[in-house]
Amino acid sequence: MDNNEIRRDILKILYETKLENPHGHPDHSFINEKLNITSNLLRFNIKYLEEKGYLKITWFSDGGFLADITSYGIDIAENNSELNQHFPISVTQNIVQSSSGVVINSTDVTINIHENFDHIYQQITANNPENPAEVKEMIEKIENELNKENLNKSKIQECFSWLKINASWTIPLLIQIITTTLKGS
Repeated sequence: MDNNEIRRDILKILYETKLENPHGHPDHSFINEKLNITSNLLRFNIKYLEEKGYLKITWFSDGGFLADITSYGIDIAENNSELNQHFPISVTQNIVQSSSGVVINSTDVTINIHENFDHIYQQITANNPENPAEVKEMIEKIENELNKENLNKSKIQECFSWLKINASWTIPLLIQIITTTLKGS
């Protein structure tokens, strides 16, 4: 688990805890139990999130703390697009390039979903497909669906299938984006 994944998880834990008990303040052991990481790694990431304004922390001399998510942290935790933009995550994956069985080796890839969608939109012009408006529409549908709290996977699959036939050059990057989004959910 890298630091961005830890930070995403901390925000989600504190957000869910705040929903259950708006006046509660989880402590070091509660968060550490959920994440199962070293105390130093937890404190490092808590301190980072505090300095960025996502959390308000009461520190104790023994290194323990009480945590509270700020309104800014809540805004980020509630918006998958913002969460993905602030905390892109790394995934290791195999991508099947074609039906001929060509497979790209597993690699760690850091995905910034917002930037990758921008890249796809730029490629629409560069690849000059026969139907650029339809390609863009399908990409936008996938992007909008991935930004929702409750994904409609059949809608994503429908658009993905259409793009596979009509704009296959979009598929490798879409696989990375979709995989990352689903892993981060």
